[in-house]
Amino acid sequence: SHSFAWVFCPASCWLLERRAVSSVMAPAAGRAAVTRQRFEPTTHLRVGFLRRMRRQSFALVALLGCLCASAGASQAGTPENIVISEAHEWSMIISWQPGVQSPDCTFKDWFVQYRSRSLNGTRVRPWQEAEDCSALLLRDSPSCNVSGLYPNSPYDVEVVERCVDSTKDSSPGTPEEILWTLPGYWEIYIPPHASYSYIVEDTLEDHAGCEIVKTCCADQFSLCYNGSRSVEVARVDTEFGWKKQVGWGQELHLRCHAPSVAAFKPDPVPKVQPEEPWYFRLFEPTHVTSEAWFHHGNFIGGCECAAHKIQMREEGADVWQTADETCLTEDLRLCEVTDLLSDKMYHGRIQTTCLDQSLNSNWSNAEAPLITLPACKYTHNSSIMGAADNELECVDKTFCDISTEPECCNDNGGRLRCPNNFPVMCENSNDCAGGQDHCCVATVADCSAHGGERLCNPSRIPAKEPKYEDFDSYLAASVTVTWSRGQYLSGDKAPCDFSYWHVEVAERFSDGNIGPYVQALNCASLDQHATSCLIGPDTGLISLTDYVARMKEVCVVDALNSELSYSPSFATTWPWRAKMPLSVSFDTIRYDSFTAHWVPGQSWTRHEQECDFRQWEVSVKMLERLALSNWHDTSQDDPVPERTPYDVAFGDGNNFYWWPEEGTDWYKVCTTDSRTDNSCVAHSLDSDRDYYVRVRERCLDVHADGPYHELYTEIRTVAIPADPPENLTTTDVRKYQYELVWDPGDRRACVFLAWQVMTKPVGVDWPPEDSDNATIEGGDHFFIYARNTTSAVMQLPLGSNTQYGARVRERCTNPTYDGDWGYLYYPGVTTHMPVQADEIFNVSVVWNWPSLLSIRFTAGPEGWISDLPVGAPDYNSHSDCVYAGWYIELSDASLPSPNWILQPECLAVDRDFEGCDIYEGLIHGTLYDIRVREGCTDANARSPILQMQVRSRYKTPAGKPVKTHYESDTPFTYLLSWDPGFHYDCNFVRWEVTYRCAKDTNSSEVALSTGTVEDIQTRILGHSRNPEGISSLDWSDPIENCKTAWDRDFAWCRIEPLVSNATIDIRIREICDNPDLHSPYTTLYTFKPQAFCKKADDVKLVGAGDTGNTLDIQFWNTNVGDCLSATPQMDVVPKGGRSWLTPPITSVLSDHGPYEVHDPVDGVTTAYMLDPDTLYFSQFRLACPEGDHMHGEFFVAEKPMPTRPGCKWSRHSNRSEMLECMDASFCNITENPGCCSSHGGRQRCPPELPWMCEDVYQAGVDYGDDDVPIGDYICAEHCGVYGGQKNCTREMWPANLPEFFQVASLAPASLTLIWGPRDYLSKEESDCVFWRWDVQVAKVTPDGLSDWVPQPQCNFEGNKQTLQTCEVEDLDFLQYYQARFAELCTNRDLDSLYNWSSPVLVRGELAGTPVNVTMTVLTENSIFIDWDPSTQGDCIFAEWQVHWKSETAIGDWVPAAKCQDMKQRNQTGCLIEGLALMDSYSVKIREWCVDTRTNSLEAQTPIFRWHQVGEWEVYLGANAPLTMQVSTLASEVFQCFVAKQCCDDEFTICYSSTPEYQTLATVTRTDTPFGWGQRLWLRCLSPILVSTQNATLRQIPATAPEQFGLKDPTRTSASAFYKLGAKVGDCLCAEPHAQLRPVGSGDSGWVTHGDDCADMSARACSMEGLRPDTVYEGRLQVSCHNASLNSEWTPGMVGYDTIATFPGCKWMFDSGSELEYECVDGTFCTQESCCAGHGGRLRCPSSAPVMCADATACAGGSDRCCAITEAECGALGGVRDCTDREVPAKAPSFTSVVSRSPTSIDLEWTPGVYVSGFVAPCSGGAGAISDFLQWSVQIAQADAAGDSQEPWTTVPGCEFTMRSTSACTISDLLTNTYYNVRVAELCLDTDLHSDYKVTATPPRTMPLPAVAPTNLTVREFGQDWLTLAWAP
Repeated sequence: SHSFAWVFCPASCWLLERRAVSSVMAPAAGRAAVTRQRFEPTTHLRVGFLRRMRRQSFALVALLGCLCASAGASQAGTPENIVISEAHEWSMIISWQPGVQSPDCTFKDWFVQYRSRSLNGTRVRPWQEAEDCSALLLRDSPSCNVSGLYPNSPYDVEVVERCVDSTKDSSPGTPEEILWTLPGYWEIYIPPHASYSYIVEDTLEDHAGCEIVKTCCADQFSLCYNGSRSVEVARVDTEFGWKKQVGWGQELHLRCHAPSVAAFKPDPVPKVQPEEPWYFRLFEPTHVTSEAWFHHGNFIGGCECAAHKIQMREEGADVWQTADETCLTEDLRLCEVTDLLSDKMYHGRIQTTCLDQSLNSNWSNAEAPLITLPACKYTHNSSIMGAADNELECVDKTFCDISTEPECCNDNGGRLRCPNNFPVMCENSNDCAGGQDHCCVATVADCSAHGGERLCNPSRIPAKEPKYEDFDSYLAASVTVTWSRGQYLSGDKAPCDFSYWHVEVAERFSDGNIGPYVQALNCASLDQHATSCLIGPDTGLISLTDYVARMKEVCVVDALNSELSYSPSFATTWPWRAKMPLSVSFDTIRYDSFTAHWVPGQSWTRHEQECDFRQWEVSVKMLERLALSNWHDTSQDDPVPERTPYDVAFGDGNNFYWWPEEGTDWYKVCTTDSRTDNSCVAHSLDSDRDYYVRVRERCLDVHADGPYHELYTEIRTVAIPADPPENLTTTDVRKYQYELVWDPGDRRACVFLAWQVMTKPVGVDWPPEDSDNATIEGGDHFFIYARNTTSAVMQLPLGSNTQYGARVRERCTNPTYDGDWGYLYYPGVTTHMPVQADEIFNVSVVWNWPSLLSIRFTAGPEGWISDLPVGAPDYNSHSDCVYAGWYIELSDASLPSPNWILQPECLAVDRDFEGCDIYEGLIHGTLYDIRVREGCTDANARSPILQMQVRSRYKTPAGKPVKTHYESDTPFTYLLSWDPGFHYDCNFVRWEVTYRCAKDTNSSEVALSTGTVEDIQTRILGHSRNPEGISSLDWSDPIENCKTAWDRDFAWCRIEPLVSNATIDIRIREICDNPDLHSPYTTLYTFKPQAFCKKADDVKLVGAGDTGNTLDIQFWNTNVGDCLSATPQMDVVPKGGRSWLTPPITSVLSDHGPYEVHDPVDGVTTAYMLDPDTLYFSQFRLACPEGDHMHGEFFVAEKPMPTRPGCKWSRHSNRSEMLECMDASFCNITENPGCCSSHGGRQRCPPELPWMCEDVYQAGVDYGDDDVPIGDYICAEHCGVYGGQKNCTREMWPANLPEFFQVASLAPASLTLIWGPRDYLSKEESDCVFWRWDVQVAKVTPDGLSDWVPQPQCNFEGNKQTLQTCEVEDLDFLQYYQARFAELCTNRDLDSLYNWSSPVLVRGELAGTPVNVTMTVLTENSIFIDWDPSTQGDCIFAEWQVHWKSETAIGDWVPAAKCQDMKQRNQTGCLIEGLALMDSYSVKIREWCVDTRTNSLEAQTPIFRWHQVGEWEVYLGANAPLTMQVSTLASEVFQCFVAKQCCDDEFTICYSSTPEYQTLATVTRTDTPFGWGQRLWLRCLSPILVSTQNATLRQIPATAPEQFGLKDPTRTSASAFYKLGAKVGDCLCAEPHAQLRPVGSGDSGWVTHGDDCADMSARACSMEGLRPDTVYEGRLQVSCHNASLNSEWTPGMVGYDTIATFPGCKWMFDSGSELEYECVDGTFCTQESCCAGHGGRLRCPSSAPVMCADATACAGGSDRCCAITEAECGALGGVRDCTDREVPAKAPSFTSVVSRSPTSIDLEWTPGVYVSGFVAPCSGGAGAISDFLQWSVQIAQADAAGDSQEPWTTVPGCEFTMRSTSACTISDLLTNTYYNVRVAELCLDTDLHSDYKVTATPPRTMPLPAVAPTNLTVREFGQDWLTLAWAP
């Protein structure tokens, strides 16, 4: 309308419009153009305002234009279709169409102007003329270049057609679209957003499409245009496990593209199909719904308005149904699929849908099909059964209209299903249909007044309809129905208690209609497991008729009956069969045939014989025969031994066995095609065989074929011998074998036994004909026991290069019929020549004692007999020599002619040892001729002979002694030992030892003198008593005591006396009986050094001083050796110390010197300057100042000893340069020696001057320091010059400083202190009398400790417990504190010193450790780590820190590069890259806080690695316990299993979840009750991997337990033990489950016992809750969470398979009634005190079956309480115990209850016997408690069901007082009447009476028979009839 106004307005009006618009837009003049424009949503208001202003100004100008329209002359038409024809960044070429040409306008030129603009409509620059366009002088096809523009900017353009008369100029033409330079887009900011979608309400301009510009990540967005200026941005990608689509944390921009340049650029979002959804899973089905979990694909492509579509398809159906309701909600990724049918298998698929449906993604199928749960009958409406919308379905399967007759189902069993129009059935069962049925309403809400919707719970699920397995006719006029019990697909069990099978049949007419159904009553009597039924004429069926069937399972509760199941097709009943032939006979018997004859049966008759004749059929059956043979000793009944085809049979002919010749099954031999042709010939029979024959009539309908008439008279064919084999030929001839082939002859009458096969070398005679066991020299003889085996491979012992003949004959069980021999024709067969072994070479003689001659040589490669055809694989072309020893022969070379002697030992040498050692028969050093060759098993293959000369070995001397060793066992001797060398040919005589020494003074016997030490000292060179010595360099004579003659192993002796500090040479050799064979000398060069001090024999700590600073050590029996200045040395080390310390010592010695060599020393040494109350270890030695080499060896004291407590000043302050003052303060002695003067004086000295001396500082004495504290004690390093150490006596010992066990900040702003008194190590005590504790706390500041603050709450005055605990609260947050403790005494001088803690940080609450850490493998080299924050505590969140490290390379922790800037606490997931497949890694995650002291603890993953995406392993390692729990690192797994390194270890896995961990796996070893030592991994598979690879769960069941046994019974329990099976398979949460049942109770009697059997570490458990006096048997099963993999049950092992519980007391059983007590006198009642007048309570009701022990706790204090559980008896005296003396007699058992007359019942019973062997308590015998009183027999009239109709009455005459009398007759009863009878054993002790035994079924007296009729007469009679009369 704007443009239209200007068509009729003159130029002056146009100028006015321009001025008006310019005035509105004036504020925008002068703004610079921008290349990219971004707008916040807040600019919409400003843009809208400017638009309104512009519209108002346009309206004003339009009005002025209309006022100008009266000018009258026509203008040029306005230019149109102004568009960009070429787009550029800095310019554009535009084109347009001229307007309507005006006759009044003479075209002059085109005027084009432009101006830049902003998106919100303001102009930022004034109009500018497009200079390049002013030169357009042609009106047609105008186009020009507009230059001088800015890139990516919008422009207004106006085009005016100018005329010669300017008043006729056209109105300006403007383009329909804003014209843009390239690239032609603008962006709108989109902030981070929590929701999945964000709507940009106004894109500020029209656009040609938009796209999302991201700052990071792989987020996927779909755009949806809700009009031209509104865009919805929706995120569509999801991570695994998201249930709902989330928003985004990054900043986005919506980039929109200008329409005017859209043609010059590609589409902003290519029209590419999105990736199909990558995850779709159906799970948690109900009967009509399922949960669906899904995620879009990771690439959305060009999909606009992306959504999802879920479809479901029932198994077997073709149509997919689209899910609705929550599954249509766009941001949900977890939805509910509804409107499913129950008990169906569904397949699911999902698709990403787009606005353009051609871009919809491909379908993704669900990971696995879904099976819905079974439903109740009323769950679905009647439409599923084909009913109309208003029709009810009744229980009898009829339909009726609810709108016209609401009560129509009342007479048809009631409403089964509601109609489609009113599909909801309500709960109340009598609100509708005249108050007789459930209501059917339209919605669930409509049921609110009728009990709510009728829900389907498991107890209402009906039985599944039976499944037809077969429905067909197999007999005349009958059908057979076979079915299987219905099984729900989900495996759920219906609560139906089976009643019977309801089977019906109906005739199907030719038009397809069905007749009325008739119930097959015989099928209703079948057991639930009997699922096949024959329905025949008794149900009305006739032959050759079509029938259908329907059936259902009927339950005890009718509502649970299954639906009817209809037969899938009809069945046609068979016709009545042909009749059997009346007789069969035979004649004309030959060796291969006979003739059969028969008489036909009845011909065709309807309903009797309905066969249309086809032929007569004659069949025969050849019988098996047993034949005698002479191979083995067996009887006819023994099984025949198995034989190989080449068994060779040898024997003496006296052993036999029965060999069966197989018969045949029946087979047809002849037929006739005329019903009157009644004979035929049975042909092709075997000779001498027995046959049966049978005949039947065959019909056109095979179902009418008649039965066989079988003639079981044996027909034997004529016997003739077997023919000989034919065509004997050979093939595959080799060096040691050939194959013989022949064709069998006709065996005739021969019952085949074997082929007898012989081969022999030419020239050897065949054995006699009857020699079955003959051996053939160089040949072979054997039998083949399979007639169809007609070839034999003749093998070794055949020789090579030999000519052979062969023959074969058939042997029979009857030798009469043996066949003749078949022979291999001349020239027979010749085996091939073998390849000869290579000649031996490189022969040499080697020395090898003790052999006389040892030769070595080289042989060629070893040969073998493969005997394969030339060219076959593994063919041996080298040598056929199978090694048989080295053939070595020797002859004395001096003989005139050789006398070769074979060396037999060389024949036994292994071939790998190429040589031979000859030990016997040769002379040492003699020359021999030798010849050598390789021997072979085949002489034709031996190697050529090699001959040469060799010499035998000369005799060898003994080897010299080895391993010489000497030891100076005394200062004057050597103990010498050696090992003999090898003796070789030496015969040992003795050893020879000589020596020499430069200082030897002991070379003669005289030098030894008496041999005493004192005597030797006078002869040793250098000793102070013998300064002179004699030197000798000659070898001594052999030492006599080393001449150990004739004992070669006695290789040691002592050399003495020797001198120290001298060189001593020793030599040894072996002396032989032949001097030429003496061994060489072995020489030992030694130096005997100076003797060191001897180690003490014993050292002990013997005492400690009162000061606490000294220890005494005593030593015995050491000597100074050669050290004449030896001194004691004592080292100590405190317990826990790392090195020995040498304190100052004093010693009291037995000899203080001067010392002579080896003088002995004993003594006591005292160590000083030790710490009090310290446990010291000590060591002692004599040290030698003359040289360290003469130090003695330390003797370490066996036990440590503590120093004594000492006084406070006996120890230093433990602070460098710090004095401790009397007030427990510290000050620096260096800065001010008198610093303690104002603090009570010095209490302890600093470590540098550790000892407090006895002297005090005195005035006027110069101590080198002006600040000494006059009158205070002196501290010194040594107190010798200051009066010694300050005196300390036992009375001065203070209390020991307390021991603190914990100083910790366990809660914010508090400290927990735990301490206690400490004993002195010496166990000595101070005289301190405890007053209280002194506990103080001080804050640690940068300037030191603040003031100590006493904690009076911790004083505990007078309470000196072993352990004290105290809390100090209200401390400063995150500050360090120290605590100190002292024990205060009533005598304050004896107060203990303070014990100080280390500084402890008082904590705030730390951030919680991250939880639910999961790891997802993205690629082979990257993973995604995800976690959840825990509690925040006092942490101000700063960032997440994620580190990883390689466990394979054992590297350092590495920061995860892409996890470094995680500044948002809810940003809990990041990518870790640069990893390697199958390397092992750990990841740790920590919440980092602004104050790092509140950082969380690290959450560290278990070690993991991965095989591929979706398959990873978690490290378990070795584990001592049986069970280990580990995170799977995934929120969902498909399956995990243990990856083992070795062995047969078996493991079961159990998955679980906790609040901290989404998925945990518990790994338990099952094959042993212990852990494992191998390094295990837990390998897991993800559902995604499995879905992409179509994998299925591995389903290997557990193997059954190996053992199960019962033992150790009590009255109500027993123990069980077991051993599990070898394999647990894929069983999840495997647990042993034990069941017991009373013997004979059947399958329903099994009851699970013993929950603790699940503890597999014990392999034993207790079975509780058993019934007393019951024999139980047990079984054990490995039970699995996936129950289909449960193991088989294992019964009890022999000897432990049953167990009998001990008898119990009466009160251990309940009364049998839920609410009634049983009283002692046998009455029953329900009131609290009702048994008070009946002897009290005997048994409790079943609702509270446990009787408590307290006899006065209930019933008004007069009786025992009855409780529901044993725990409730805790306050009531516990459970009432049962002792053996309280066990009553067992109720007797009836052996006979019978009525033999109308008025009496005879009884017999036996006394009760306890199954455990427990002695009958009232038997009066050994072990009995009481004597027998009498039997009590009572009777009561009853009905047929056994309910008594009158009170019990005692039967007189049956109260026998003899226990052995247990039979009586009850008389005077009513005839034909039911009675209950009971009997009990009564005891003298009335508490032991047995319970009454009641007859199981009520006996019934015999009816009184009717009297026989009288007066029987014949009134009249005829030829075939009589008329009788009689009187009743």
